Amino acid sequence: MLRKIGFGLGYLLFLGVSVLLLLEISYRGYWFDFYRGNLTGLNPSGILTDPSRESILVVGDSFTADPRGYVEHLRQTFPDQRVINAGVPGTCTRQHQLLFPRRLREFEPRLVIYQLFVGNDLLNWRPPADSPHISTIRRVYWWLSDRLWVLGYLNAKLPQLRQAIYQDLPIDLDPKLERAYAPQLYSERSKMQFRAEAGLVDDSVCLRGRRRQDMENMTKKIRSMLATVPDSCPILVLVMPHCMQLGAPHLERMRAIGASIADPAILTALDYPFLSYLQEELATDQIRILSPLAKLKAAQQAQPVYYENDPHLNPFGQQVVGQMLVPYCSPQTPF
Repeated sequence: MLRKIGFGLGYLLFLGVSVLLLLEISYRGYWFDFYRGNLTGLNPSGILTDPSRESILVVGDSFTADPRGYVEHLRQTFPDQRVINAGVPGTCTRQHQLLFPRRLREFEPRLVIYQLFVGNDLLNWRPPADSPHISTIRRVYWWLSDRLWVLGYLNAKLPQLRQAIYQDLPIDLDPKLERAYAPQLYSERSKMQFRAEAGLVDDSVCLRGRRRQDMENMTKKIRSMLATVPDSCPILVLVMPHCMQLGAPHLERMRAIGASIADPAILTALDYPFLSYLQEELATDQIRILSPLAKLKAAQQAQPVYYENDPHLNPFGQQVVGQMLVPYCSPQTPF
């Protein structure tokens, strides 16, 4: 009996590992359009199959995938253009390099906008799985997902697994609800990231320590990905800042939830190392690097541009970014 049980468990383990490896191979090869659901959900019916208008292809993470975000502002500004929202929440260059070639072939854009986020792109590129300040389950998950990329995809697609790992707040405590700032209400994911690496944003913005090597590796992949765009198609690399980069009151709020800040002057500068590195390594006659930081700082004087309890842009902040992009997206404007 014990031998049969052992054989059965061994068979199930073999089957599970085999299925996981097959999923990993198919995911890295992008045999299927794994993110098609995101694409259809973010774009109006019929726009994906209408080749009669020129296309603007926008690829990015949750800042781009916001239905009320800057992509929608561009749609309203350029109704004669087909603005394709190919944003996927919770992703970075690692996932974008897989889906990008398919989107490029499908829509043959006249303009590409590629969005990055200073706040956690480098964490998503290399999660701090060796941090002693997070649970063993999370360390194991981060270690495995850094090697088996499909685990991140499955985590995003399986709500129960996501809840078990991230311990997200109930929907009635959504940090994007219009509520006054309070540390206990702030995004649990942000708190967890600062527990894992208190200097995450500071080191990413300033390219300190191991995060500089991460930036070098990620930028190489970005360069390789964007090299597949035809020479006739201009590219805008949109670098979304973290709310801490706007200065007060966000610096104090992030400190309150665990962030470590070595030099606020560098962190809040308009020309910061993360941005400068992209300018040096990526900018060409075809590729332009854009930062909305100055516009967001100016707009914040009138009203908040980020959510009070979440590091994402609120609808007003998204509108500011959209307005900044308009001159670069007009067909009549030379690049």
